[in-house]
Amino acid sequence: MKQKKNIIIVGYPKSGTNWLSRLVADLLQCNFLGDWGFKTLNASGIKTKNNVSEFQIYKSHHTFNELEKASNKKVHKIIYIIRDPRDIVISGAYFFNFHSSLSSFFRRLRIHTVLRNLSFEKKKKEMIQAVLYGNKKITPWLEVPWALHYKDYHKKEVLFIKYEDLLNNPENELKNILNYLDLEVNTLQITESIKNQSFKKRQKEVHQQDHKNLIKLIRKGSSGYWKNEFTKEEEKLFKLKLKDTNNLYNF
Repeated sequence: MKQKKNIIIVGYPKSGTNWLSRLVADLLQCNFLGDWGFKTLNASGIKTKNNVSEFQIYKSHHTFNELEKASNKKVHKIIYIIRDPRDIVISGAYFFNFHSSLSSFFRRLRIHTVLRNLSFEKKKKEMIQAVLYGNKKITPWLEVPWALHYKDYHKKEVLFIKYEDLLNNPENELKNILNYLDLEVNTLQITESIKNQSFKKRQKEVHQQDHKNLIKLIRKGSSGYWKNEFTKEEEKLFKLKLKDTNNLYNF
């Protein structure tokens, strides 16, 4: 049997890798097999019946250097989704599990105690630390800061898609992806895929399934909400630390 061509959707955590992976899989009518380098199918994966596509989709948060080491499968194409890091901070603060250092101490001693979740403000500070400097306490995927992660893929043969552009004009971005893959898909299929993988439809599906992790994953699907959550000092910190990436986002 002919080997499938592996398309990897990469991004920093909370950048929309799941959403774009499902979109591309729907568009190409192929399987989305979950996380690159892992054997188990991701909960949000897609397996199509009678699949005859030459492609299959994986998602990843690996750095570029880690990507090829993570699996013995061959990488065909890489699509990198990039998102405003300030929105990543807020999305991550709602998504990841945070516990106080005291709770971690008790867990290490195997003392069963009620774990007190950190306040949202403290979670936000932990996420700011992750995005700007790296913070593997939250998850190993956040060990590398946002700017270093995307720069690792910069100037490689990688297609960059902005999360915000995908939200505002998904048809145009999917056409860019098809051009990059040197493929043609009719407009009707593009429209149908956008509809199938819309946040509204997916939220309804995961709530019906009562899948708690997916409910957390598909929380909002919008952009710019950091403006309601950031202090002036936090805005200034991002301007200072990410001033060399102003071509992407106006910090």
